[in-house]
Amino acid sequence: MYSIGVVGVGTIGGNLASRIISEGVSDELLIASRNMERLKNYSLDLQDVNACNERDVKITPCSIEDVVERSDLAVVCARADFENIAKEDIRMKGLIPNGLIIRDIAGKFRGYGGNVLMATNPVDVMSRLFYEGADIEPSKIYGNGSNLDTARYKAILSEIYCVPVESIFGQVIGEHGDSRVVLYSSTTVNGENKKLDKEEIEKNLNERSPIIGRSLGRMRHGAVASIINAIKKIKGDENGIVQLSVQYGEAFIGMPLLFDSGSGKVAFPEMDYTETIKFWESKSKLELAYRTFSEGLRWQT
Repeated sequence: MYSIGVVGVGTIGGNLASRIISEGVSDELLIASRNMERLKNYSLDLQDVNACNERDVKITPCSIEDVVERSDLAVVCARADFENIAKEDIRMKGLIPNGLIIRDIAGKFRGYGGNVLMATNPVDVMSRLFYEGADIEPSKIYGNGSNLDTARYKAILSEIYCVPVESIFGQVIGEHGDSRVVLYSSTTVNGENKKLDKEEIEKNLNERSPIIGRSLGRMRHGAVASIINAIKKIKGDENGIVQLSVQYGEAFIGMPLLFDSGSGKVAFPEMDYTETIKFWESKSKLELAYRTFSEGLRWQT
């Protein structure tokens, strides 16, 4: 029996729990949050999802310790309660408030034998904090971010060229944030290289999250769909390439992973000179963010 634990059932975690049931990707769903009473009530709603989809997923409200003990895969969606009014580098504004929560959760995962999929932003730094706090194999920890950036990039190209998304090959790697790296040089449409309007594409990519955020408050459907895609690869239900944050050197950073039967290996992409420079700049930014968090903790103690 395959068991998935969702830690944090706010906007992302709550929608994800419903999709896990609808997609039938787990036999058991463990949901953990700080408010147990809310969890019990929320599980009733999820039971309705079970019935509507004629699923028989075992739904269990529980503690984080139960997730550690019983799950094969834990998806961490926990988020601090803070108002983010940033106009740029939006995800990085959660570094301190979310970092404190993730550090605390990670300490409870020591000895965990399953895989971890991080969904809390800034996801690359949170993945590293979780790895160091939980002290588990880095190959067991993935951050969900660059796959969503890649999906958005392909959606934009689909609109520009009026072609199906599946006819596009393109990837976004690096930070899930402002220093992302769009791999224009290897992008193809219907198998052909196109002269891409990089300025227009970057404008669309930069505006997409704020536009969605102004309407919905927080991203949800696209983010959850990308998490489901990653779950299917990690679980071994699907093979193929997905862009996830993994350890590369000391940092965790978005890279293409080729999954085969649940085992993912970095498929380091070809990059031109500009893309290579941007990738290393993105990695340096993530390393600096990690040091900023760590040094801030030292000052507090």
